[in-house]
Amino acid sequence: MEKTTIAIDIAKKVFQVHKVDPETGEITRKRLDRREVAPYFAQLKPCGIAMEACGTAQHWARLFRTQGHNVKLISLPGVNYLDVWASTILTGAVGV
Repeated sequence: MEKTTIAIDIAKKVFQVHKVDPETGEITRKRLDRREVAPYFAQLKPCGIAMEACGTAQHWARLFRTQGHNVKLISLPGVNYLDVWASTILTGAVGV
């Protein structure tokens, strides 16, 4: 079973990835363009991916599953945005 869970905030052009290493507690944040998303996740070991269930989430979930990842889609009420008024891409990924 996967040890690492990655939260991803998907958008039109820029995606924010938020990962916490379970062994060291090291936080990694990465900003990806749309064209960089598939190659980035293809090179990772199978892990858990959480993302907000929105318009293109099903597309990305299918892609990640074909790469061996376990994907969980979270409905909007389940996403914890840290600051509703300033919900930046980073805030969205941390909330997931």
